[in-house]
Amino acid sequence: MARSAPPRRPGGLGRRHRRPDRPCHRDGSNFKTVADLPDSESAHAYALLGPSTGSTETGRIVWRTADEAVEAAEVRADVAGMLARVASLPGVRAIGSPYAADGSAQLDTGRNTAYATVTLFGR
Repeated sequence: MARSAPPRRPGGLGRRHRRPDRPCHRDGSNFKTVADLPDSESAHAYALLGPSTGSTETGRIVWRTADEAVEAAEVRADVAGMLARVASLPGVRAIGSPYAADGSAQLDTGRNTAYATVTLFGR
């Protein structure tokens, strides 16, 4: 009578598997933190981005109200709180509020829509 192989553990781990309490040190000092991926999409993206120039990036936060006017006091207060939180985030250089004296072009009262500009520090 032929002997059958012992059953395998789920996932194909068999008897040789790494235990969490015993780190594997087979590769010794060959571990590297540099990834060289020539002709990959990531390499092309990094080449396009180039080195940091200290420039800034600008984006918008847009909101629309359904039941209240976008310039209503309650909406203005809610948005002012949100913009203050955004302004305190790391990397934010400036916020341009539509409720500021020079921000009226960022309000569309006919559609109850407004936006704030957000300027970020460069990479």
